[in-house]
Amino acid sequence: MLLLALATIDDLGAFYKRDTPYKDGLCAPGDPGLPLKLSGKVYSEKDDLLPNATLEIWQTYAIYIYDTTGNRYRTTLIADPGGGYDLQSAIPDIISYEWKIINRL
Repeated sequence: MLLLALATIDDLGAFYKRDTPYKDGLCAPGDPGLPLKLSGKVYSEKDDLLPNATLEIWQTYAIYIYDTTGNRYRTTLIADPGGGYDLQSAIPDIISYEWKIINRL
């Protein structure tokens, strides 16, 4: 199981935006890139499932640029009662040397 540490306010970086909309997908129909389905379960540091956890997710779009004026490629998700989540997005066709294109909180 892959465990990710909780982000601190310093980890959020310059591209974090509060109050992103709730939606199931980050990209719009016709956006370039390879389809990406991200799913999993949210666990606490004590390995307990976190039902109804809030996840804020943002990523760059196809040319590795963050949307700093709107909410494109940004979402807030609520995990289901079992701690699970599903998200649809797209990643650029060619992954660059910088793998940090998806962020989580």
